[in-house]
This record gives sequence, C-alpha cells and structure tokens, in this order.
Amino acid sequence: MASITKRKKGNNYYYYVVECQRVNGKPRIVKQIYLGTIKRILQKFEQPLAKPSIPEEVDHKDFGNITALLSIAEKIELVQIIDKHSKKRKQGISVGSYMLLGTINRAISPKSKSGIATWYEETILPRILKIPTSLIDGKNFWDNMGHLSQEEIEAIELDISRVLIDKFHLRLECLLYDTTNFFTFINSATESILAQRGHSKAHRGDLKQVNLALLVSKDFKIPLLHLLYEGNKNDLSLFPTVTEELVKRYKLFSKNCEKITIVFDKGNNSEKNIKRVDKSPYSFVGSLRPSRQKKLLLIPLDRYEKIEDYHALRLKKEVFEKT
Repeated sequence: MASITKRKKGNNYYYYVVECQRVNGKPRIVKQIYLGTIKRILQKFEQPLAKPSIPEEVDHKDFGNITALLSIAEKIELVQIIDKHSKKRKQGISVGSYMLLGTINRAISPKSKSGIATWYEETILPRILKIPTSLIDGKNFWDNMGHLSQEEIEAIELDISRVLIDKFHLRLECLLYDTTNFFTFINSATESILAQRGHSKAHRGDLKQVNLALLVSKDFKIPLLHLLYEGNKNDLSLFPTVTEELVKRYKLFSKNCEKITIVFDKGNNSEKNIKRVDKSPYSFVGSLRPSRQKKLLLIPLDRYEKIEDYHALRLKKEVFEKT
C-alpha cells in the first residue's frame, strides 16, 4: 500500500510517495517517487492544468455488444465445453476459441469465413482473445470445424443445455418446436448430402438449401435442441427423429419441473407422429389444417370467447384417434 513520507535533509523536508511490500518476510520499499518540498508541491497544484491536445485521428472499436456476449460465453463455459469434446491436439488456437469468434460474429455482424478477419480488427476482440489476425481466415476456420464430428456436436449441445438449465434455472414447462431453412449459394453441380433443393421459406427455390429444426424455451427463446437435415426433406418425415431426441433428453429437461408441454405446428401432423409423441412423457399442443376442418370453420363467431386480443372457442373433437 502506498503512503507519503517525509525526510529531513539539512533544514528542509522532502516528500516521497513510498510503496512497501514484504520480501522474504521483511518489509521493503519496492517503489519510490520523489515529490519535492512543500513549496514545490504547492506550485504544482497552483499551476493551471494544461488543455489536452486534440487527437489528429480517432479510432473506435466495437465493445459493448461483444463484451456482453463474451460474458455469457464465459458463464456457460462455451470454449471449455467445445474443447473438451474436440479431438484437436492442444496446440495453437483451440477449436473452442474459433467457434466462439464465429458465434459472436454471427450474432453481431455476419460475415463469410474469409471476411471475419477485417471485422475482427475493428472490434475489441484482438485485445481480449489475443488471436493474431493472420490466423483468422477461411482455411483455419474450416480446419477447426473439421475437428468436430456430428456426435461431438450433439455432446457439446447437451453439455451446454445442462449448464444453461443449472446456472440460469430455465423454466421449461413449455417448449416450442419449429423448423426453418436457409438457402445457400452452393453450386448446383456440387454434390452435397445436406444442401438440396426443396420448399424454400425464403422463396428461393432456385438455390440449394439446408433445413434446421429447433426446440427453444418459451421464456427468452433459449435454444435447447437442434437438428440439421437435408433441404429436400419435409417436416413430417423428420418428426419421428425429433421425438426420439426429446425422449432422450426428458430427464434433463424435467430436472426443474414436473410436467413439460411441447408446442408444434400442423406441418408435423400425421396419425403415426401424433401417436408417437402421445406415448412420450411430454404433453403437447398442436394445430390443425383449416382446409381439413371445414365444420369447425362454420361455427359462428358469437360462440367464441374473447381472450385479451383474440377470440377462442373450447370444444372436443376426435382427431388422429384422440379426443
């Protein structure tokens, strides 16, 4: 701890800022700054403060949004979890660090893997992550992504879900399930299992696409399960796989609640799918195609009950051998 001390030389006292620490069990001065006499110190305080010079150039870095995401990544132990499941040898920049960088970029300012380096230099990340810009290129990203197999990605997702549930006490009484797709610019002649032409929700049927199924919490829309699948595969045929994954994770999801309800849309409806999810430990809420429920459409609106900004009618009807 620093203190101010005075020393007498002749008839004058001289002042110093002194910092002491114990060295080998004995107090020793480790830092000393000369201040001068009382007169000199007063002169320094009485002098007008010099105006700060105007900088010739100002360079600003993205900071707030990035450090907020870094804070969350640290809380959920993102890098450690990814590296735990990665088969890459412990040398150079870890797979987890590359994935963290790619994740932050995707959330804030999505770039191609070859364009991330320029964005990276415009942020505070080089000071924090200490990754040389020369190592941030498409090849290094793809090489590191290649260290993660499908099984390892699933294990990473499971560990992250476990941390989210434990640390943030997520309310999982209601889970929302839906699918979407992303078009790509992969050449039509390039062979790919995942990238296929299918029903594009972005109306880009001229491009190959990849489908994504996602399960999120009702509160805050926290993702808990994802499935990446072929762009030409419909929702109906994927749902059995989703049900299997849900059953596998029921023990984890039900850790903090007794009953869980899954909400999904009519694109998953079939007699087999409904029976399958009905046999699972989950409750469920779905929807029906209006074109197949014409009698329900004939019910007059005055029979409906107003609930906030909506009108609803509660009734029972046998659908898929369920009432």
